[in-house]
Amino acid sequence: MVQLRINYLNNYIIFIYLLIIFFILPVQYNPIVDSLFFMISAISFIITFLLKIQTKQEIKLKIVDIILYFFIGIIYIFVLLFSPYPKSNITVNFIYMIFIIYYFYRNNLITPNGLSQRFYKFAYLFMFASLLIQFYLSLRQTKTLYFVIGWDKNYTGVILFFFFSFCYKRKFIIGLAFAVFISIFLGSRGYILMLLLFFIIIIFKKSFYRLVEKVPFKRMWRVFLLLLMTITLFSFFWVNVISSKNVVDYQQGLNDTSNKMRFVANIKAIDLLSTDRYLSLFGYDNDLKKVLGIDSSNLGEHSRYYGVRLVQPHNSILNTVVKTGILFSVLYFLIISRTIDKYYLKENLQYIFPYIACSMIMHSLLNTSFLLFFLLILHTPTNKSPFVIRCLKKQGSFANKM
Repeated sequence: MVQLRINYLNNYIIFIYLLIIFFILPVQYNPIVDSLFFMISAISFIITFLLKIQTKQEIKLKIVDIILYFFIGIIYIFVLLFSPYPKSNITVNFIYMIFIIYYFYRNNLITPNGLSQRFYKFAYLFMFASLLIQFYLSLRQTKTLYFVIGWDKNYTGVILFFFFSFCYKRKFIIGLAFAVFISIFLGSRGYILMLLLFFIIIIFKKSFYRLVEKVPFKRMWRVFLLLLMTITLFSFFWVNVISSKNVVDYQQGLNDTSNKMRFVANIKAIDLLSTDRYLSLFGYDNDLKKVLGIDSSNLGEHSRYYGVRLVQPHNSILNTVVKTGILFSVLYFLIISRTIDKYYLKENLQYIFPYIACSMIMHSLLNTSFLLFFLLILHTPTNKSPFVIRCLKKQGSFANKM
């Protein structure tokens, strides 16, 4: 009974944290709220651990999990002791990973029927009010859509996709319509891509389910690997064939400078990984921009590569690899993959694949608070459906095959 109450409390902790981060404060204040979240989560973690000891509950861990946790811990300590680069980025990733394991992988959010409908409605109204106010103020003041909660319009689009997904799961029709309507004003190609993929999966769900049952898609780490290989090859093709001529200005077409910069950044990341042997042990962490020569506030002073200005890798996997090192990243993504696998069910595929696809063209979507929000969406039960219990038991033919 006490553990159940803690689980309810954990749900509230995550919801409140994400509502503050993504729907109240401008992004520059996020580190303060992150720190508070870490402290509160650590307290919940310790209480849960002591409770299990007091009640003599066996803490069961799979052998593969023990191996993964042991080696990623050793590598993290090694980086702290010997890396010549900063350690803040890898430390934040490591802390988030611990709490993602605690909350989602170890089932410390599981409740019999999710939270009450009243709380889900409160969260919906809170998010909707925030988006409406920002939408109104943005158009009134600047005539272009700008949200204080996002780094730019593409990350604002990711937040809108979270809101869209939450509304779809909980059947909040007005919010759903607003999330689609606002895409006209936002101008985020990433958000439009996610919406298109979402509806394509819904329309062709039977065919898509049969595809996902195939071997390359049965585990999330395979999906990550397949998509990473695909986007890497596509980057070389785009830069050397498509963008070799007739490149147009920003957002004047698909073959524009923005897309070329994204794919060139991927090629540069591959070049760094193939030439810098120390990247197997250490990542550049927050020195990445300095290494790339793009740390100046004057964009005109930034390094150029393949004829365009360099940017950090716009791919969540490659970005994590060059910042935290190959060894840490491989173990990190194996752990994250195992967590997503718990929610790899039929009713979640339309949320998983658009987001994972978008993470291949944007950085920072597979770590920190964005990953936490994504997992919370997967964890949120469909309205009037005992979905969370299914995630725990992994029942059903599809789940058994996964």
